Amino acid sequence: MIQPAFNIGNTDTTPLSGNADLLIEVSAQSLNYILYEKDPHALLLLRQYRLYTTGDRSSRDLIDEVIEEDPLIQQHLGNALVVYNFPEANIVPAELYKKEINSSITRLMHGDRNHEFVFGEQIRDLGMHNVYSVPQDIHSLLKEKFKGSRYWHIYTLLLLAPGSLQIEKNNIIKTVFYHDKFIAAFYSSEKLQLIQTFNYQTPEDVAYYLLLICKQFDIPQQQMVLSVSGLIDSQSALYSELVKYFPEVYEEEIPQGIEVNGLLGEFPAHYFSPLLKMSLCGL
Repeated sequence: MIQPAFNIGNTDTTPLSGNADLLIEVSAQSLNYILYEKDPHALLLLRQYRLYTTGDRSSRDLIDEVIEEDPLIQQHLGNALVVYNFPEANIVPAELYKKEINSSITRLMHGDRNHEFVFGEQIRDLGMHNVYSVPQDIHSLLKEKFKGSRYWHIYTLLLLAPGSLQIEKNNIIKTVFYHDKFIAAFYSSEKLQLIQTFNYQTPEDVAYYLLLICKQFDIPQQQMVLSVSGLIDSQSALYSELVKYFPEVYEEEIPQGIEVNGLLGEFPAHYFSPLLKMSLCGL
């Protein structure tokens, strides 16, 4: 049985609330979810699982095991917001987007995706579309498990989510950290210039990619602000590497509009702010 790396909130199997919604974030390496009420918006439970694949157990198999063995997921199969966290995604301006380009742009940017479904979704009010792919076996499994649920890509929700960190700066990179990768969204004058996922093994890898963004857009690193969220500790070697190169590093706060009921008091506010922000998108 796969045990959660984080298990926060009501951990028994008693139904939490008849009005509870499930937001579940799925990638090849992890499955994270929160249960929350919408009116008023309040966190009830948060769990994060790491998925370690082996020769005979794929990501699909591990996701299936977690869903089947977690009784609280089982109670909310019909009312889920499924968030795909796969890196093969591209943001396309609305004026250039046509449904017919989904497969060709994905193949051009990420190679042949014969064993993946390709989707395109509108990023409302931002004049953009997100074209992304999901492994066929994982999407088919989740469509079977979460009948009638809603499906989105994490880039879309991060771009739509209410900002929990407002900084009046011309250039900012907003990051979301996981144990083996991070998402970076670069804004210049409040306009999105880039959003991409980077794998890393060492703190130096992270610094390299962030400095590469600065170089690509001809921004001196001293003028770039970093916003950090997700699994990064302010006492870690990774954090020390960031402040070595970037003089302004800010940690995300718990977003306004959601009550956490004291459940996250033992953890830095930025650890779980991405999941909480995505639940506020109103989708």
